[in-house]
Amino acid sequence: HVLPFHNINQRASKPFETIFSDVWGPAPIDSMSGSRYYVLFIDSYSRFTWIYFMKHKSEVPHIFRNFYAMIQTKFSSNVVHFQCDGGGEYSSLDFIEFLREKGITRQISCPYTPQQNGAVKRKHRHIVESAMSMMHDTNVPISLWTEAFHTAVYIINCLPMTLLMSKSPYFTLLGKQPDYKNLKVFGCVCYVHVDAALRNKFQDKAIQCRFVGYADEYKGFRCYDPTTKRIKISRNVIFDEHSFDNTNEMPMTIESYDPWTSTQLFNADLVMRAIQPSDMAQSENQEDPTQSSSHHENNNEEQSNDAHRYSGLIYSRRLRDRDAHSEEDNMPHLRRSQRIRHPIHKWVSYDSLSLDFQLFMAKVGKEEEPTSFDQASKSHHWRKAMKEEMDALHECGT
Repeated sequence: HVLPFHNINQRASKPFETIFSDVWGPAPIDSMSGSRYYVLFIDSYSRFTWIYFMKHKSEVPHIFRNFYAMIQTKFSSNVVHFQCDGGGEYSSLDFIEFLREKGITRQISCPYTPQQNGAVKRKHRHIVESAMSMMHDTNVPISLWTEAFHTAVYIINCLPMTLLMSKSPYFTLLGKQPDYKNLKVFGCVCYVHVDAALRNKFQDKAIQCRFVGYADEYKGFRCYDPTTKRIKISRNVIFDEHSFDNTNEMPMTIESYDPWTSTQLFNADLVMRAIQPSDMAQSENQEDPTQSSSHHENNNEEQSNDAHRYSGLIYSRRLRDRDAHSEEDNMPHLRRSQRIRHPIHKWVSYDSLSLDFQLFMAKVGKEEEPTSFDQASKSHHWRKAMKEEMDALHECGT
């Protein structure tokens, strides 16, 4: 039988004493830069995570050489132990020879025993689930998965951990607190300033983009331009963190995804479809010979608004209707009415509620939730709620 595992949260005694590493992939969708894999390097002492994207697994030795040089230059430190699995990317003669030259001890997990490298395996799941949640919530193109993964790692490094006594990996390694004011909502609409040298007097001074992350080598933000389908890096960015609409981008949906599988971005039955606006327009523009032209003219504006309101319904019925249309090619096409037979204001209203409940709802609507810790700390109710939550966490030992 399988023996139990112990000391799964064991830490090194100093930074870079032990490095955990593992390769994830391949992703079924190439990124904008053509990447299909990524490799993680995790410091056992601080749990700080570095992520590097690759087109091929064979790039791991070259990436680790650069990573090791960065550690020596930036932190004046050396790696003592290197924990990995027995994958071919870690077993090449070139990689083994480099470890020997640097005096690094390679610690390999036993076959079919990923638990021995559990720290990096769990980190895969944390990164993938966080990134896919952000992408699903903001409906950004799936080809930007590398941007979402990179942003997820950036945020995870700034989050407090129980293993680190409620300190973040960033603070544990660098000795200073991260700048939380710099965090923005992933996928939100932003406006990037266009320098005067790149535009004429009749062109806009800013372009609408989507915020997709933080630049490592620049003091700026990474923004996706849906018109040119390129990433722009700039510090002169204005964010609209409450807006995620983008008329220049086709919505994309992911119909199946298995978050429990850490070695795949999606499961084998992944189905992606880009919903074409022309499909919806074709079904909307079909004439109905049973209705009079005067009635049609009076409802043009109402039907136009209803088409947008019911776009989600039309999308979900598109595939089902496609089979039905193939059997009805010889029949006259009837336009499906878009009129709302039961307006929502007749069903969702405060008129049927009691006076006491109406006053209660009005009071609830007047209270605004704080948007930052500074605002919350000024409220007695919020301080009390935070204290109760912290007491519960301490009591549970989490």
